[in-house]
Amino acid sequence: MGNHPGLPHKRHAETIVACDFFSKEVWTLFGKVTCHVLFFIHLGTLRVWVSPPTARSDQAWTDQARRMKELEKENVRLKKVVADLALDNSILKEAASGNF
Repeated sequence: MGNHPGLPHKRHAETIVACDFFSKEVWTLFGKVTCHVLFFIHLGTLRVWVSPPTARSDQAWTDQARRMKELEKENVRLKKVVADLALDNSILKEAASGNF
């Protein structure tokens, strides 16, 4: 079985994040407004991150959405580091008490 030419190879999917946006007209107290939503899809895990909607899809909005996604990714990494440190700490405590 070969790989589909439009799809990334499995070994690369863990590092690829696709990005796109969509627009939708909504009614507000000020009348009809076109809102834009930016979203990211991590191809390795198929996790989706969606930005808050905005009526102003300028460079500042896309920069802020990209930065928020970067911060979320860093938060996941830091949570893993804290979990690893907590596990190391509990192993050291158990070894120090002689209960192994």
